[in-house]
Amino acid sequence: MLKAPIPENEAQRLAELRSLQVLDSPFEERFDRITRIAAKLFQVPIVLISLVDENRQWFKSCQGLDSSETPRDISFCGHAILADAPLVIEDARLDPRFADNPLVTGHPHVVFYAGKPLNGPGGHKLGTLCLIDHQARTFGPEEQAALIDLAAWVELELGAARMETLIACLADAMLIFNIQGIIEEANPAAEALFGLSRDELLGRRIETCIPGYDQAARDQLSDAETASIGSQCAGARLELTCIGRDNPAIPLEISVGRVIWGGRRIFVSILHDLTARKKAAAKLKMTLVHLENQFSSLEQAHSETSAILDATKEAMLLVAPDGAVLEVNRRFEQFFSVIALEMEGRPLEHFLPVLEKIVAEPDALSTLLTTTYINVKKRFKETVSQVWPQKRELELFSTPVKTQGGSFLGRLYVFRDVTRERQVDRMKSEFVSLVSHELRTPLTSVMGYMDLVLDGDAGPLNEEQLEYLNIARRNTSRLASLVGDLLDVSRLESGSLQLKFTAVDLREMVQEVVQLLERSIRDKGQSVVMEMAPDLPPVNGDSDRLIQVITNLLSNAHKYTPAEGVITVSARSADSKVQLLVHDTGIGLTPEDLSQLFTKFFRADNPATQQAGGTGLGLWITRTLVEMHGGNIDVASEPGKGSTFSFTLPIHR
Repeated sequence: MLKAPIPENEAQRLAELRSLQVLDSPFEERFDRITRIAAKLFQVPIVLISLVDENRQWFKSCQGLDSSETPRDISFCGHAILADAPLVIEDARLDPRFADNPLVTGHPHVVFYAGKPLNGPGGHKLGTLCLIDHQARTFGPEEQAALIDLAAWVELELGAARMETLIACLADAMLIFNIQGIIEEANPAAEALFGLSRDELLGRRIETCIPGYDQAARDQLSDAETASIGSQCAGARLELTCIGRDNPAIPLEISVGRVIWGGRRIFVSILHDLTARKKAAAKLKMTLVHLENQFSSLEQAHSETSAILDATKEAMLLVAPDGAVLEVNRRFEQFFSVIALEMEGRPLEHFLPVLEKIVAEPDALSTLLTTTYINVKKRFKETVSQVWPQKRELELFSTPVKTQGGSFLGRLYVFRDVTRERQVDRMKSEFVSLVSHELRTPLTSVMGYMDLVLDGDAGPLNEEQLEYLNIARRNTSRLASLVGDLLDVSRLESGSLQLKFTAVDLREMVQEVVQLLERSIRDKGQSVVMEMAPDLPPVNGDSDRLIQVITNLLSNAHKYTPAEGVITVSARSADSKVQLLVHDTGIGLTPEDLSQLFTKFFRADNPATQQAGGTGLGLWITRTLVEMHGGNIDVASEPGKGSTFSFTLPIHR
């Protein structure tokens, strides 16, 4: 199955879709009428008006289907919105993009599909009007033309829905009247302003609600083309007093515009209640002196804050919730050769073209900045490679900025120069790799000669000699394990470790690892339970490295589980991945330990853990190897109740 790519204008497309305010709204007859006609016209069992948001396709109207939505990643409509013309799939079973799609192989058993993208009022493709059949069929030019016409009908209804939503949501009162001044429409705010219901307002002359309206328009537009009230007031901005039910003198600011609607001229009047403004103006007069006194204090505080920001070694960018740049510090100017005064107060988008020459991956950074500045919760770190005006390795940290009361002020982006740190890390890795290589050969030789002596090849040993040699052999093995882990860490960090992917049978691999550890497990009185699904598919992986992963997890379960404990290994497949779980009845981990568990050289502060030994590198290596396979690793644990480590691997195709 091929997932549809995300459109380049996805953010703008979703913004327009949300502005319609139709998602998750009840079914409406005006849309259902279209899908019923389409079902009869094209003789198909299923017709949908589908709107595509981030994660799903939601149905504003559906005929022949009992679902209200399906996931976007399996939708046909996700493909359809990528083009202007209708998407026609005459037999999905023969189309490699859809042949194994769950909507084809299962309910509702889509075979034929024809979908015409629906353009919103702003021109973005918001969804489709689509036809579905359970059998293959052709769809000629005449039928496509009819589908396009019906889709245009849907687009008109969407535009009308948007207009109705906007009118209803207006905070100001709105009246629509004809050229004779007769009110033809009023929004809820107008009902509240005049204290009259919509039915009571319709049919009235506007003069009865706003005395002097006609004369005021004549005075302002003395050169109007006719004497009618509609022509007089077109384009006027007036201040008058209206008659309300509870207040006979409400000051208003009135703006009027003339439009052509349905072939005739109508007039739209926005009535803004000035009561609050006039009260605010009076209050503003009283507080102006106080504000002037505070201004110098605020200026001083701002100067002090700027001085602190300028003194830091990190480049800082603060963006408001509306996308405007609030502030950049001096280090930001130095890092990126920009001028703060040219950025502050302007939209963030004005800065984005400059990224083309500043960073190695400008599109990725632009997307990150434009999609996160309105996020009120997310904190994240990213790595950014700077190429101009100086090559640097930057660590980008971002966090929301809030007041003490919790109000969202904006988002802070902090760029830290980690070039030197990364160079030191690389030098450390190279040194560790060199030392480890140099140690491995003599260690192997020492262990070999120890094994010969322990086997009696150099003559018989007394009990004391055996004890000393066994201690030396165990410590040499631990040192060899540390060297091996250090070499793995070095190769993983440098990117020199290459995986050889093949089809791997996890069942056989787990059995092999259990056999390797069987003696140690038996000596400790532990038992291993295997609950592997019988139809477990092979995974795509490097067999040597997967053995390393499974050995590490089983070995840890063995070491940190007391005598007579139980280790359970289970595996199951879901979607396109296989999940393997290793559960033990061991000592468990605290929440503090869990937060650092996959950190290099971390050892839990627990006597049993310290007694078991280890390098503190195994789980870091394990996680890195799993992620290199395209999987994820997770752990759940409680002190005294054991632990469950689980990881996923992609199924081999």
